[in-house]
Amino acid sequence: MSARARHEVWFEYRLSQDPASNKRFLLVFRDLSDRRERARLEKERRLALERISDVVMEVQVDEFTPEAARACRITKTSPSFADIFGKPHNGDAGFLLSLCSSPGALTDLLLSAPTAPPARGELCFNHPVEEKTLRVTAAVLGANVLLVVCSDLTE
Repeated sequence: MSARARHEVWFEYRLSQDPASNKRFLLVFRDLSDRRERARLEKERRLALERISDVVMEVQVDEFTPEAARACRITKTSPSFADIFGKPHNGDAGFLLSLCSSPGALTDLLLSAPTAPPARGELCFNHPVEEKTLRVTAAVLGANVLLVVCSDLTE
């Protein structure tokens, strides 16, 4: 408990014997509050992704050119990917575009993300059972990384 702030603070400690004297010990306390808060937020984010039916993807584009966009790779995705697309994702170059009925339109949408954030469009995707119409939103997440969210609009 912090005396000044009057709130609980999580600590870890390490007790070690002084190598110079068997009668002395060194006790070190470390505040774990920030680490615990980061872990809590990460757990909340992970649980939220598991509950949503939309597909959330992190997509790597080597550069924002048509050729590089066609070779984009999915690096991370939410668990709902297989439900929406009918197959598990893989990190192969061009895999995302291979799922789209009109890969040129998806390429254009991905390329417009850096200049008109967030880029949005409704595109048709191939599915083993039925063609699906998805609302695709893409926004720049970092250097050459896009956050892509696909929402199923199929009735």
